[in-house]
Amino acid sequence: MQENNSILKTIVVPVNLDDASLSIAKQAAELAKDHGAVLHLLHAINMQTLMGYYTFTNFFRPASFVSLTNQKNSLLLTWQRSLQISFGITITTEIAFGKWENCLLDCANEKNADLIALAKPVQKKWPRLFSKDPV
Repeated sequence: MQENNSILKTIVVPVNLDDASLSIAKQAAELAKDHGAVLHLLHAINMQTLMGYYTFTNFFRPASFVSLTNQKNSLLLTWQRSLQISFGITITTEIAFGKWENCLLDCANEKNADLIALAKPVQKKWPRLFSKDPV
């Protein structure tokens, strides 16, 4: 087996399971294919937002946190299979719980990510987010 000497070995893509996220995931998959990198798809669930949503929607129609999480996980795994077939690369997935910024940085640190691919335009808070000391 050949050793991967590419500068990119792991790419993390935070996804919120919409069209924009799928588009950036495809672009990151192409980059991962070109560099022999692993692509990691991360979906973060903010528990405070979710609990507010659950409380409101549960009043009108019962839904469970577990079934909602399972639906999101099922969609994430569908994306994983589709991208693996289309690009022939290794893709891992994760659903994390907390503020997406914290989940993203924790995941990138844990996976030793060389690149984080973001789908949204630059926001003012991102320089502050990425200037934090990861230690």
